[in-house]
This record gives sequence, structure tokens and C-alpha cells, in this order.
Amino acid sequence: MIGLTGATGFVGRALSEELLKRNIRARFFSRSKTLTEKNFFPLDTFNSTTDWTQALSGITCIIHCAGLAG
Repeated sequence: MIGLTGATGFVGRALSEELLKRNIRARFFSRSKTLTEKNFFPLDTFNSTTDWTQALSGITCIIHCAGLAG
């Protein structure tokens, strides 16, 4: 299963839509709560002590699209 960070951003949103369209198993990560997909994992705050065990269970690949645009 693919893990996609920044799933609600400019690039991440386009990629998440394409993954869904192609029925590719993915879990979507974002600080925004605008996604309603069942595999959406919202990230309120995270730091070096965040436990990622549940979020990353079954993930074999991460595509990192999260970033700060300014």
C-alpha cells in the first residue's frame, strides 16, 4: 500500500485523485481535514515523539508531497 503525504496540497491532491481513479491502494496523510476517503489519516500535530505505528501499518512505499508553499 502507498502512503501519500500532502494529500490535500497542489501536487498531492492530483496524485491522490489519480491513485483513487486507478484503484491503487493508498493511505492519504494531510494536516487538512478536507479529505473524506476512508483511508485518510489526518495529522493534527506531529513531532519526534509521534507514534506512527498505526498510520504506517501495511505501507510499503511513501510518496512525500507535503511541503510549505509561500
